[in-house]
Amino acid sequence: MARASLELASVACLMCVALGGLATYRESAALTYGVQGGERIYERIRTGDISLGYSYYSKKRVMVSCLDGMSPFSMAVRAPEQSEAFVKNCQALSADILASTPVDSLAWAVTARVASVVKDAALMNSALMNSQATAPSAEWLATIRVGISEANYGLLDQANKDVNAKDLGVLVVSNSGVAAIADRYWKVPEFKERITTVVSALPDYEQARFLAYIRRAAK
Repeated sequence: MARASLELASVACLMCVALGGLATYRESAALTYGVQGGERIYERIRTGDISLGYSYYSKKRVMVSCLDGMSPFSMAVRAPEQSEAFVKNCQALSADILASTPVDSLAWAVTARVASVVKDAALMNSALMNSQATAPSAEWLATIRVGISEANYGLLDQANKDVNAKDLGVLVVSNSGVAAIADRYWKVPEFKERITTVVSALPDYEQARFLAYIRRAAK
């Protein structure tokens, strides 16, 4: 009896070691994605030769790589079939993350970007809404959402136009986002009215600060 128990314990230990080794391998592999170089990680995602790690940080690296590969410039220099495969796999990767972590705002943002590429307005709107709901004050995520929303403003429903205004409000009072907002104020005529409405609801000192950035951007 004691020998049988010992053998079972040994088997259990071996299984734990094996599973631990697998987890370590997947996590360490995922943590190197961001340092492999743009082309290499692009190809790994495009061909499906990639596995998500277990930590948020490793998943974040994959999601950021997806956003990089779906940028307008990246898609413009790729063959259509390459971009199609890349986008499809990014959709699957973000869905995998959301299946276990539905509050992952970055994965929702990636889903929104995928939807904008394939012109699925309903999915894009729902994904943008979920991304904002799960991280309303995170500046770097607001920057991603604003980029998607402003590039596809005609596809936004009213709820997401309101969400976009909230994200613009986050950026216009930030140190890193306000300059880009002021620059867009001059470059995109239809943007002026939207951002003016947002800024007019801010405290006087924030309005004065934004006006200073506008004057600086006009030079």
